[in-house]
Amino acid sequence: MGRKNESAYQKTEKLLRAYPALKEHVSDEDEYMDMIFKGKSKSVTSWSKTPTEFHEDQALRARYESLQRSRSDIQRIEKAIGKPDVVPYMPVVEAAYFHIKSDGNRLTNEDVAQQLHMDPRTVSRHRKSAVERISVHLFGSDAIE
Repeated sequence: MGRKNESAYQKTEKLLRAYPALKEHVSDEDEYMDMIFKGKSKSVTSWSKTPTEFHEDQALRARYESLQRSRSDIQRIEKAIGKPDVVPYMPVVEAAYFHIKSDGNRLTNEDVAQQLHMDPRTVSRHRKSAVERISVHLFGSDAIE
């Protein structure tokens, strides 16, 4: 995931921003996999007789492995944001990272502050504290700088 020179904080923010899209992706891929495997074993491993079937199997296997990585990321995020030290900050996290405005942009700290009836500086502090805590849950000691 990402470049190695990114901090755990930056990686955490990327994961939080991607979380809603990852959930949608997994839902869409689950539908696709159900359609592909309808009435068949859900095993992605199979023996092919032609080169075309072999490439299709490889593509399907790669897609399935990507789906598994996305599921894993979602589980890691959900476990981290459910931790007791993070829960008090979740209204700010949800507003700042999971909501998109009608123009396609994310809410600014000022938007979040207005929505949650808080001072923008409080939103900024809560956001920073939440991401720092979540990053430790996601990346362990690598998040401590």
